[in-house]
Amino acid sequence: MTQYLLVYAICLLATIQAHAEHAETVVQQNQITPKSATTASAFLATGKQPFTLNLPELKIDLSPTTTGMHKTGVVYHLPTPIMASHLFWERVNGGHVARIKLTSHQAKALRYHLVFNQEVPSIKFRIQDSQGNAPLILLDHTFIHDNHIWLPAIEGNQADLELFLDELTALDSLFSIDAINVIVADLSNDPTLGIHAKKLGRAENPEKDLACWSGDPNYSALEKAASATALISFIKSGLSYVCTGTLLNDKNDTKIPWFTTANHCLTDQNTANTASFQWFYQAKTCNSNANDDRFVTTNGGAQLLWSDSWYDGAFLKLNQPPPNGATFMGWDTNIQINDEVWGVHHPKADHTMVSRGRITALLQNISVSGTPFLVNTINFDEGGGEQGSSGSGLFAIQNGSAYWKGSASGISLFNYQKAAYSDFNSYYPMIKQWLGEGDYQSTYQNISWVTHSDTEYCLDITDEKWVIYPGFQALQCGKNFGQFSPTNYVRDVMLTSLPNGFKFNWRVWSRNAQGKTTYGGAGYEGRLTVPE
Repeated sequence: MTQYLLVYAICLLATIQAHAEHAETVVQQNQITPKSATTASAFLATGKQPFTLNLPELKIDLSPTTTGMHKTGVVYHLPTPIMASHLFWERVNGGHVARIKLTSHQAKALRYHLVFNQEVPSIKFRIQDSQGNAPLILLDHTFIHDNHIWLPAIEGNQADLELFLDELTALDSLFSIDAINVIVADLSNDPTLGIHAKKLGRAENPEKDLACWSGDPNYSALEKAASATALISFIKSGLSYVCTGTLLNDKNDTKIPWFTTANHCLTDQNTANTASFQWFYQAKTCNSNANDDRFVTTNGGAQLLWSDSWYDGAFLKLNQPPPNGATFMGWDTNIQINDEVWGVHHPKADHTMVSRGRITALLQNISVSGTPFLVNTINFDEGGGEQGSSGSGLFAIQNGSAYWKGSASGISLFNYQKAAYSDFNSYYPMIKQWLGEGDYQSTYQNISWVTHSDTEYCLDITDEKWVIYPGFQALQCGKNFGQFSPTNYVRDVMLTSLPNGFKFNWRVWSRNAQGKTTYGGAGYEGRLTVPE
């Protein structure tokens, strides 16, 4: 009997193929983003009296879990949280800054966690490794979710954080730093590894990176699939992990950053909030340790729109747009036994690897500890899957174009070339409202909402032609609306009073000091249906 890291006890169900749905691939080009983490030239102050935080040596077990996720580190909860009032604040132009110097000698990377007791719209975060080997990262309050934030991971065993506030009030209750993610798995490109056959030396089994397929007639299609693929780093249940996921297009070519991975990776919204995404994490050449020059990380997490353990699928919208050159991947719900397919993944957080194989069975009803799953099975003849491959895309190439077919759920415990993938055709109806033809498409300019010139932000509920329902104009207004989630408001407040199946739009608008009003835009308007 074949056993999988995530699944076992396979038995065949009847194969039913509905009318195939599909979308084509488009490439991200020169998008103006609404908000993002940026790089800064320098800290604002000298940090002459930093708060020094030295972590003790931790016992960290990186033994593989049964979920197929690749474990990278742990969350260390500080015995005494660092309060804003504990810090030395220096005056700078426009406000005050404080510096924290964090050290963990065993760490390969570090992440700060902050909890806020109130909205702090003026706060800015500047973070960098102590040696200045990487660009300084700048974030603002819009990256705070549900009053807490995991800052981006900083490579190395030291991480310097500078906090900016425009005024110093109620410091004792403003915020606290209560936890640190200590990442001990090496996620950097270390040329001293001396391993060439498996690129960065992380994948345990023979794998084949993207560049090694350059002589294959399908290489161009595989390049696009790889450009839609991201390595996901996230925190879950006190541990940090990596999985893989895919950026998807919709039928309307909206370039809304829809993203998919495995449910067992990003299971809930709290986990999705912690996610960061590494793009173009590819070898420059075949068997090379060097990263692709386009390699970049986006932060800020994602909005979890749908997830289901039975299908082992998770569908999200990234809070930050992907980088230029990333591919919004086309997809197709049609899949048949013996189809040639390609897995594009990051085994053990290695560079992008590509595996080739064929579909062996469809709609397999499988279970783990009594929990049922529905998957398709694949036998790979080149490469395979490993921990960290979970959530990665399965692609079929048709007429020179790659189409996404599902996400990796598990691999055999005894043969890394036997894998299980989600059956996209089965759960497409659940996410059709975002991917399907005729569904929501933004008609407004994609603009920045968090600007000092905007004096208020409000939420409207409208019909499907953007006509405001009586009594549903300006439901929620406030200067700090950038931290308000209209989707959560509609879900938690509005849905209780609306009939099942009712469809409506929501839209954020802002007005600046000159009275000019701007509406909506990708990420600031949408269509929802009250669940049946």
